[in-house]
Amino acid sequence: MDIYIRNPIRIIDGIPVFTINDEYTDNYEQISNDHLEALKIKGINPFMEENIWIEMENSTAKLVNKYSKASYNILDVGVGTGRLLSRFPDLNRFGIDISTGYLNESRQKGINVCFAMAEEMPYKNELFDIVVCTDVLEHLLNPIIACKHMVRIAKPGGIIIIRITNMETKNAEE
Repeated sequence: MDIYIRNPIRIIDGIPVFTINDEYTDNYEQISNDHLEALKIKGINPFMEENIWIEMENSTAKLVNKYSKASYNILDVGVGTGRLLSRFPDLNRFGIDISTGYLNESRQKGINVCFAMAEEMPYKNELFDIVVCTDVLEHLLNPIIACKHMVRIAKPGGIIIIRITNMETKNAEE
């Protein structure tokens, strides 16, 4: 299936690369490497309490279950380790991220991945039935451009699921 609107810059270990590395991507790669190392050593996410992570992921999975049908195309923007999409083997799963470590983890779970910033999504118009973007927009340099891409790549009548961390809740508890 031809899914891209342009050719990748290069391919690294079978992963198409559409974004040129810079300070932003290099910083994120270091953060993701720290995350992956902690997962290997301790088995937990060092950046978030496991019960909160599971609760948020379950709420997102519930929405995906509600709106998906077998063979739907789903994209996870900021796919990370592919943990969410691994729950949906009956869907055509795609992931985009700027961490080669994360993308390798996701690919091992059968997810079709590419290396690109959310603001540079290389996918064709109206390709996805569902687009998921969780805990990503608040970290982007230009979230408006990323949102425009999500709308562009969603099929007419498609579903876009966005979750943004609420820092006010955390501060209110302290």
